[in-house]
Formats: sequence, structure tokens, C-alpha cells
Amino acid sequence: MNHSVKTFKKNGCLSYVITSGNEALVIDPRLDLVEQYQQHATGEGTSITYAVDTHTHADHLSGTSTLAEKNSCKIVMHEKAHSPKVDQRITHHEKLRLGNTEVLFHHTPGHTPDSLSIQIENDLFTGDTVLAGGTGRTDFLGGSPEQMAQSLKKIRDLKNITTIYPGHDYNNLEKTTFQNELNSNPLLSNTNSNEVIATLSSSRPPFPENMKGIIRFNKSGHVGGSELLSADEVSGHSAMGGLIVDVRQVDEFEHGHIEGSISIPLNEIERRHNEFNNADPILVCASGIRSHEAKTKLEALGIRNVRELENGMASWKKAGLPIKQTNRTLPLERQVRIAAGSLALVGALLGYFVNTNFLWLSAFVGAGLVFAGITDTCGMAVLLKKMPWNNNSPSNTSSGCSVSNKGSCAS
Repeated sequence: MNHSVKTFKKNGCLSYVITSGNEALVIDPRLDLVEQYQQHATGEGTSITYAVDTHTHADHLSGTSTLAEKNSCKIVMHEKAHSPKVDQRITHHEKLRLGNTEVLFHHTPGHTPDSLSIQIENDLFTGDTVLAGGTGRTDFLGGSPEQMAQSLKKIRDLKNITTIYPGHDYNNLEKTTFQNELNSNPLLSNTNSNEVIATLSSSRPPFPENMKGIIRFNKSGHVGGSELLSADEVSGHSAMGGLIVDVRQVDEFEHGHIEGSISIPLNEIERRHNEFNNADPILVCASGIRSHEAKTKLEALGIRNVRELENGMASWKKAGLPIKQTNRTLPLERQVRIAAGSLALVGALLGYFVNTNFLWLSAFVGAGLVFAGITDTCGMAVLLKKMPWNNNSPSNTSSGCSVSNKGSCAS
């Protein structure tokens, strides 16, 4: 054997570092295990030259882009993969050289259109095509029972395979023998394609938790270490339970936020940063201004690995991602704009058509806005908070123009 295999397992997902000579290839890397792959390759005295996803994953965040950023290695996937960051798009039976051995790729669609099985000498890394005692599902992500049946035949016909390394471990088997699967796997061993298709078509297990967010993340060609994250990347982190901190005022948060995010307004971020519980936060605001200010404050406290949603909730809305709303009244900051604008307009119209003394109303409103801007104190917001339509809003204890009558109507 001219190569060695190191298996990594987390939450049932299997990934592998293959070393040969002074080179390493990582198969199906998870974003949260990138440092472990790095440490293993360094310990083996090898450099990571390839990061390969056997398909577009729906149950974990891919670490290929982050590995590529850290190692200048090539990202390899099938030519039908969506990610724009793929460096080498593989076709059926294409080969790569890895150290002292050869890597042969088989296109095995069915679970997804871009599914690959990877042959290295006598080992076959099957992704979600063949699992120990079964196969991957075919009812989402463009899967096809018919294509899976054809792919299983391709694998049955392979020569000189002794060991199968699957993409998941559901039976406490991190690897299995090719012969055992040919004998006991009910789908791989069945040569009747119609029966295989019927079995696959009848299988409808629950979808992976937070699947949509993870898929968006993996299709985006993300780089996990970037300080500015796209909406799709944040969606993926949110789907995996990442810490999303919304630094807007509470009433803005209640009128539309990312589900699962927590509200810590900018003026409270230094006092409440201990609520992060050592997690790396992703900061969110309306347009990116306040999140950057919050990031600066946190870094001054010695907190590292702080990232931001680029262009804030504006980019989230533009991407068409879901927004959770807990308060359906207009945000107080918008109520202030409407009230101030209406009073100024009424004063101008009455001053022109009725009596010029009414122009003082417009002047008074303008002076009030100037005072609010200079002192960061908004009297109109205080008055509006007492109106009946705002009394049932939990945000009345904190608002865009102020919780404590201090605050900003900024973006």
C-alpha cells in the first residue's frame, strides 16, 4: 500500500485524510474539524494538496474552502457541483496523482447529481452512495433512484476493491469490506434494478435538521475564516447552531431578525459580552455599520474571531432568507420619522395657506430633531412610546431612539 488513511468522525459523519509520500488529500472535510486535519497532516510531515467533497452536503458545513485558504490546496468536486470555489471539476474516470499513488474518480450519481466515489488502490471512498448495509437517500438535492441503481451496478463491477470507506456511520462501522457489502447489503447486492428503484423510491426518512441553511452555505463557496460573511454563510452557521448576535436596538430586533439570533444592543455589548459563553460571535445589524463598531469594541476587550454579516440585514433580506418577527407594530424609529415629517409638512402647508405663524411648528420640529441629534435624546420617541398602540409591545422598554431615552435612529 502506497497510502495511509486517517478517519475522523463527528455526529455520524465520516471524513478522511489520505497521505501518500509528502502529500495529503482530505475527503469530505467538516468546517469544524479543519484544525484537526491540519494537525494530523503536520504530524505526518505532509502538506494538504487536495480537499475533496464527494457531493454537495446537506448535513454539515463543508471545510473545503477554509482548507484551501489555509493550505493553497485545490478544491476538487464533480463538474456538476454548484460551488463557485471548485478549482478542479472532475469527470468520470478522471485521475489525480497524490504522492506515490493514483486517485481514480468514479461518477456515482443518485444521492445527488454530483456524487463521486473515490478509488485509491484497493480502497473505495463512497461518500453517500454506498453506506455500510445500505445507500444514501435519493429523495432530495436532485437525487434519483434510477441513477442510484446504475451507480450501484458500476460499483459492483469494480475490480480489486477490498475496503469501503462510507461517508456516514449509522451502524458503528467506520469502514466495511467490499465483499461483505456485496453479500449482505440489500441494495448493493440486488442485481434487479427495478427492485432497487422501488425500494429507494419508497424510502422517505426525515430531512436533515436545518438542511436548507446548510445547503445554501455549501453551495456558496464560502471561506469559513473570513471576517465578513455573506447571508448564505451566516444562514449555514445559524443552521448549525452558531452564535448570531444582533446589535440593533430591541424594537428593530423584534420587527425582524434571524431566527435563533440573540439581541444584545450595541450600547450593551461591552457589558454583556460574557453571554457569548466562549463561542465565536457573528454580529448583525441593519447595514453593517453598528456591527463593525461592536466588533471594534469586542476586540478591544480581547475577544477574537469576531465576524460580521456583510451589509447587515439588508443583505439577508435581499437573499430572500426567512425573517422571524415578534412585533408587528412599526418600529419606534420609523414612527418618529413619520410623526416629525407629518408635523413639519402640516406646519409648512398651514403657514402657506392659512397663517405664517404656523411655520413656527415646522421650525419647532426641526429644532427638536437637531437637539435629538446633538444630545442623543429623543423626546418624541418618549411620547410615542406612551401611545396605546405601543403599550403592548415588549420593545417599549428599549427602542431604536432609546430604551433609556438614549439611542440612535441610525442604520
